[in-house]
Amino acid sequence: MKTGLAALYIINKEIDAVLVLHTDQPLVSLGLLQHMVDVQNEEGKGIVACRYETQISVPALFHRDYINELLQLEGDKGVKWVIVRHRNDCSEVPFEAGSIDLDSRRDLDLFQQVITHTS
Repeated sequence: MKTGLAALYIINKEIDAVLVLHTDQPLVSLGLLQHMVDVQNEEGKGIVACRYETQISVPALFHRDYINELLQLEGDKGVKWVIVRHRNDCSEVPFEAGSIDLDSRRDLDLFQQVITHTS
């Protein structure tokens, strides 16, 4: 994430915000991402993060003011650490489907079974 963010920031220092997503959350939609942008515009918070199960995490939208902090993350401190650290500047968007992630072949098989049975 840091490499991509650094490259983006080098190319365009005038970006307003960045969206951070996990590639293993198959139910993220364009509608969700647009809603997050709308929430940031309406509520004026620097971070908009998704809430699912008992956590608040990615997908998350970070105002440009957080780019340097995101670039400084090291070790086991990830994006979620920034969200928790700045809870007073964070809006939440409910996204229960965010708990579905595909970390293993078993997760993928279960997801495919669910999709097949609901189609």
